[in-house]
Amino acid sequence: MFWVFYLIEKTISHNLGRPSVINDDDIVVYLPRKKPVTQLPKRPEAYDIFRDQVMLAIIRSRICSELYSASSQTKSEVDRMKVLGKLDNHLKRWRDGLPIEIRPEHPITCSEEQYVSVVMMHFAYLDAVILLHRVSSHEEVFKSSNAKQSTSHDQQAQPNPRVRASRLLCLAAARRSIQLLDTFSKNNLQNQHLMWFVMLQLFHSNIKSRF
Repeated sequence: MFWVFYLIEKTISHNLGRPSVINDDDIVVYLPRKKPVTQLPKRPEAYDIFRDQVMLAIIRSRICSELYSASSQTKSEVDRMKVLGKLDNHLKRWRDGLPIEIRPEHPITCSEEQYVSVVMMHFAYLDAVILLHRVSSHEEVFKSSNAKQSTSHDQQAQPNPRVRASRLLCLAAARRSIQLLDTFSKNNLQNQHLMWFVMLQLFHSNIKSRF
């Protein structure tokens, strides 16, 4: 039950652009268990994605707290880019850990009962990609950072190569969101009303990215 309220609270605070009232560091509740895949005759496999949704919400929460909070602004730009690379690795591992049938950036081939939930999870993932990689000034920072690293004698870890392509990743995520909207609108007439809800979430995300 706790994780249900966690998802609701994190989603509402994110969509409204407000700080979350839940401090992730204070959570001592175990993550929900993942149920095995169920297979019904002549129907696609049904996946338990609740734990995956929770894990994605935790990653999005960390993105907000470690890159957009007031305390994060006191860090140097180089340190913030290192945090960005670390969070990008977490997000990528989350994506690659999903079955290919419901994995973001791949065609969805799940049951009709799960289709809407999986689509919403894909939108949440794409929003996380944009939220993470829209952090500004990273290109100039890495130029100066690399210059310093070349003259220093300490062996520091090289930054995540994907961070250098942040602008392209944001653009690709935006295009994928539009493609997903188009696929979603053509999938089933009974899901048409949900498309407007999705568009509202994308609108909120776009507005927040400008302030």
